[in-house]
Amino acid sequence: MTIFETFKRMLGLRSSRPKITFVVPFFASHALLDDCLNSITQHCSLPHEILLIDDGNTGFDFGSVKKRDNVHLLHMPKNQGPGACRNAGIKAARGSYIQFIDSDDKIIGDPAAYLENLKHASPNNLPDIITGHLADISNPRRPDPKLPRLSSVAESLRLIKIACFTAHLYRADFLRTQGITFPTDTRTAEDTVFLARALPRAASILETNVALYHYSEVEESLSRLPVTLDLFRQRFEVAGLQIAEALAPFPTAQAAKCSVIFKYAVAQVKRHPHVFTGDDAATAFTTLAALADATDLIGTTATDARKTAPVYWDETFDACVELLKTEDQKAFFSFLKDADVRIFKGEKKKAPAKPA
Repeated sequence: MTIFETFKRMLGLRSSRPKITFVVPFFASHALLDDCLNSITQHCSLPHEILLIDDGNTGFDFGSVKKRDNVHLLHMPKNQGPGACRNAGIKAARGSYIQFIDSDDKIIGDPAAYLENLKHASPNNLPDIITGHLADISNPRRPDPKLPRLSSVAESLRLIKIACFTAHLYRADFLRTQGITFPTDTRTAEDTVFLARALPRAASILETNVALYHYSEVEESLSRLPVTLDLFRQRFEVAGLQIAEALAPFPTAQAAKCSVIFKYAVAQVKRHPHVFTGDDAATAFTTLAALADATDLIGTTATDARKTAPVYWDETFDACVELLKTEDQKAFFSFLKDADVRIFKGEKKKAPAKPA
């Protein structure tokens, strides 16, 4: 029995329904769009559809796009950001599984490789998420001999640390039934919020060694913009608190994930002091305090969660949490100035960034 026959049998679907929907938000990355769409057409052997979500582009000719097979063009009424585009894609998707692809990225292999791992799942209990990895052509990922493996966040807390949201397949009915969406009030870290909403609610997560998604290093992309106070607030005050809220029903997962977020927030303040001076310092302090208050970062639950996940944490972050609780802004920044802030164990101490 071929993989296509196996997949059809497991899903019990008519062959006319696409197996995968690729949701592609599109705004301004004109030069790379053809490469993105071509990569899907070239590599995907499964019945599929591509939902290209036009996020309010102006002056772009969609004539060539409309001529492509399996490409369906959806127009947003105005520019609303990638989160709103992906939400529209979730609603419109006809495929059994959804893969999100940014219009400046591409795939470099056949997504059928994800589905070959379905033999490890029950025909009556398809996984809500099938995980993969980013493809690094210059440094190929070494396969994990323990994979494929069927698990969940409840069974394996380390899954809550998944950071990349694009290299996975999501069961469309799971997203819609659970009401899992991307936030629309931030244009950075919206993918992290989405993962916080999806991962702990997935009854089953099939982990695989598949590495097909190629991420493009585009200088003007949102993720590579210079650190500013506005981006800091969107990432940590807006997205960070939404992550804490999404994980509130899952205290252990919340403690592990929020510990990671808090560390990165402290590190950004530490390494970009030119951004957080004067009036900005008060805003940064308030944001960090809100993160610390959103979950118990120094209690037994947090300590146990960090050991289980695991998440690196040292006394520097304990001291930061305690100082934030005192509401003594001067004492906090005085401590942070000389503190050795490390995200990972064994990480070399980094000097503060020089003023721009």
